[in-house]
Amino acid sequence: MFICSDVFSATNSDATLFETDEIVYDKNTGKFTTVGDVKIDYKSNKLLTKQMEYDVKTKEITADGRIDISNKDSVMDTQKLVINTETD
Repeated sequence: MFICSDVFSATNSDATLFETDEIVYDKNTGKFTTVGDVKIDYKSNKLLTKQMEYDVKTKEITADGRIDISNKDSVMDTQKLVINTETD
């Protein structure tokens, strides 16, 4: 297990800005888990939450707890979110 500061890479104009207090990678499970305030900016979309997990094998992001999602047209909040990064 190790701790790093950046998971997502920026590509072309589709840069993803990712901020969190701490991120931990478990090589046994292939999952990154964030701890603390999490903020993701992607294109015009923003996601704020306290905890999130990224599964390298399934390419899924899962967030539990209070989740705020916004873009230029709408604002939404939910308690659970699952996104597959391959099916954008």
